[in-house]
Amino acid sequence: PPTVQKTVNVSNPSQKIIAGEWLSNHYRIKDADDPGWWGWEGRRNYLFADGAIHFLQAEDILPANDTNPNPNLTVGGITGIDWRF
Repeated sequence: PPTVQKTVNVSNPSQKIIAGEWLSNHYRIKDADDPGWWGWEGRRNYLFADGAIHFLQAEDILPANDTNPNPNLTVGGITGIDWRF
């Protein structure tokens, strides 16, 4: 089951992604134009815990616990950061 998180527990709201928009959520298909969510290519819209939205290169997102640009598995969880600006 999901763990309830409180916004007061977010350590770095301007660096913690809470939602993202991308073309599709599958792994990158070799030789395809769509890198999927877990690819290191392309750009995506991200909503941060402070309410800001940024259109960022995937390579600017820090690697998560699964070594991909995956804000669902942020190193450090809610106290971690997904992006350094």
